[in-house]
Amino acid sequence: MIMTNEEYTDFSGDLFAKFRAGEMTAEEVCAELDKVEGVVFSGPPRRNLPEKTIEEIEEIKREFNIKS
Repeated sequence: MIMTNEEYTDFSGDLFAKFRAGEMTAEEVCAELDKVEGVVFSGPPRRNLPEKTIEEIEEIKREFNIKS
């Protein structure tokens, strides 16, 4: 699965909370984290990035239907 950085922060926070509460083992947490194929970083305008990098990011967002 592909996530935005905000989604990944929430996702990993939930997993670690479950781990600390004893609801999940470390192996289960790792298995869930392994399902994450990539993180698309969102935030301030992309300054100082090469145009090719910006185009690649936009292509990934279109491919996985990620709205920004």
